Amino acid sequence: MQNPTDALTFIIRHHDEHEQLFEAVESAEGAERKALLAELTRAMYAHVQMEEQLFYPAVFTKDLEDKLREANEEHLALKRIFADLAGMAVDDEQFAPKLKVAKEQAEHHERKEEEGELFPDVRKAMSRAQLDALGVELGLLYETLLVASTPQALARDTEQAAPL
Repeated sequence: MQNPTDALTFIIRHHDEHEQLFEAVESAEGAERKALLAELTRAMYAHVQMEEQLFYPAVFTKDLEDKLREANEEHLALKRIFADLAGMAVDDEQFAPKLKVAKEQAEHHERKEEEGELFPDVRKAMSRAQLDALGVELGLLYETLLVASTPQALARDTEQAAPL
């Protein structure tokens, strides 16, 4: 299991990993690209499920409700793009443009919306001890979700945004 220091640091570490995996998928070809896409898809799916199932409910306040609802909608859009990518050949002429859109949406959601807008509010609202405890819970859940993340699970989860 990864050793998070606190919930926000743990999530930011994932954002960094996603960025690296996107770059690796973009520069790879053939079977390597397909394998890296599968790794990225599993990581992204487990990450958004972790946030939807545990992080967002744990940090929910009336003041953050709109931001969290928007975040869930952004997750839904990402899941739909990744479901499309999982069903495409990596040499399809639409693969690279679709991957680029997925990367741009993930970067916007993770860096601007979460890290830039949501996390400062969460850091003000929760104590260090609360964030540390939540980080441990997130780590355990993420490991479970990562094992269970499959393209089939992703495809089933593209109908509507997660409830809060």
